[in-house]
Formats: sequence, structure tokens, C-alpha cells
Amino acid sequence: MNLSFTEFYNESLKDWFKSHRDKKTGKKFKGWVNCRTGGPCSSKSKHNKYPVCRPTHAQCKPIKHKMHKKKGPARVQWKESFTAFFETAVNESKKDTINKFLTYAIKELGIKNTPEVILNADKERVDSLRSMAGYMPQINKVWVYIGNRNTADIIRSLAHELVHCSQFEKRPGEKIDGSTGSADENEANSVAGVLLRDYGKENPLIYESVITESYKISKSFLDLPDEPPYGFWILPSGEFIVIKRMMGHDEALEDLKDELKIRYPKVSFTGTSGYGSLEKAMKAGFIRAVRMPGAIGITYHPMFLKGTAAKKTAKDIAEFYNTKLQDDFEGM
Repeated sequence: MNLSFTEFYNESLKDWFKSHRDKKTGKKFKGWVNCRTGGPCSSKSKHNKYPVCRPTHAQCKPIKHKMHKKKGPARVQWKESFTAFFETAVNESKKDTINKFLTYAIKELGIKNTPEVILNADKERVDSLRSMAGYMPQINKVWVYIGNRNTADIIRSLAHELVHCSQFEKRPGEKIDGSTGSADENEANSVAGVLLRDYGKENPLIYESVITESYKISKSFLDLPDEPPYGFWILPSGEFIVIKRMMGHDEALEDLKDELKIRYPKVSFTGTSGYGSLEKAMKAGFIRAVRMPGAIGITYHPMFLKGTAAKKTAKDIAEFYNTKLQDDFEGM
């Protein structure tokens, strides 16, 4: 997903420097100057260039002599490793894994001008953008939401946005289309998957939390993975269960049988397997959703056709993934 500067920060640069802290010193920015104009670091210059900001005028002097020395392909990264900026507390092991993947992906993609990578748990940004990550080409920043997500999910999102960064770098001046189904977006999805798979072969621990993860009943769309999963159970209450693999609908009913029994005491979710248990759930008002080409297909009992909270959640999930809801299987 490609984000504009104004989508990422709904505030001016002047306000940003007033409210944010220097990640190296931990101190608030004060009195920073635009080395291009000599004025405050608040906006573009009259030549429509983004400001180059430093704490004092004195620190601008060496910049003026070096700012435009290297251009084009000669500007290469010399660092052996790269580090993301975590705005949310993360355990050191997870942080180390993400930073190692960042270094790996940048080198694999041949990115010369590494973007600043920001990782946080900003739920408001997820709700407003309806996305878990984004790349801002104007300021060369990547943002990834890391709240309540396993490591493999996080680095897949990171890889996807780094592919967009690579696209902008390799095709300067061209429009990169990040919309669902576009060639650029499909490439980002495909390459991100390859990067994750290849890295995972040498670093299998990134999947540890996925393998041990049990099914759960969710209320928030923040629990939705970036890419459409295999399917969902959508409860009469409008809550949902993410199904990540084939046969997962049956597994989820078995895994959550104790909690479901408390909620729906008249329904037996055990004692049967296969379609028998699925049918019992649908007769209780559950909607069974499965990912299909270009749509999310839903199956439910005929008596629950309209006006239910579950049906509304099904529509909202389809909208979240920018796809349509396919009702061809209703009444099965």
C-alpha cells in the first residue's frame, strides 16, 4: 500500500518537530533549521524541495558541501546491517529477528537508498487506512503495524512494502500502482512470499508462534491477517474466527468447543466431524466463509438470510480485503 505524506502525518512538519523526539537522544526536537533555506524546518522550500533539517545552523555547513556529491547508481549502501525503529515495546528476540530480516530483504531486493522503517501498535492508523502497513515514497518511510501479530505476519508485511520501495527506486518518475489486483501489487505479494519462504528455510523460528497458535474468537479487525486467509467462522454476535487452512473450520469448532458450549448451550459442537459439525454450526446462525478467486464465498442456513450481525461482519471483512462477497452457496 502506497501512502502519501499527508495520509501518514495529518500535521505539518513544524508541528511534527514540536511533538516528536529524536530517536537517538530521546529529546524533543527544538529549533531545527532547514539547511536549504536557513529558516525553520516546517515546509518545502520555494524550489519545491523537501527540507534538509539539522538542529543548528552550524551543522548545516558540512552538509552543503556534501549534499549533492553522489548521484545515481554510485549511491550504494555500505552498511552490513540495518535497524528498524520500534515505537512499541517488543521483546529483544523478536526485535532481533525482524532487524535481521530487514537486512536480508534490503540486500536481496538490491535497495540502494534504504527507507526508514517504523514499527508500532498504532490502532487508529490501522482503522483510518484499513491496512496493516504502508510505504511513503515522498519521504522514503515504511510503516508496519506489529500489535497482536506473529513474527511471520509482521515480516511478510515488511517485505511487501520493501518491494514497493524497490519498485519506486528502479522506476523513478513512473507511477506505482498499489491497488488490489494491479501488476505492481501482485508483484509485491509474490516477491514478499518468496522472501518470507526463503528466509524461513534458514530461520524456522519465525513460524513458531504460527504453529502453536490456537483458534480464537475475535472482535477487532486488527486480528485480521494482511492477506485473506483460507476462511472464517462468523458468529451470530458478529465476532469471527480466522481459519488459516483447509479443514480448519472443523478444527476451530473442536478447539473452541468449551467456550462455544457456554455461549450456545443448546448446540452440540462435538460428537460429529466433517460436514455434520459444520451444518450444526450454521443451523445455530454461524456463517462459514471461504476465500475464492476474487471473492469471499459464504454459506449459511436459509433462516439467517438478512439483517444479522454475522452477515454485516461478512460484508465488512470482504470490504477490508477489497473484494466482493459471493452468496452463491446460501442455503446449503
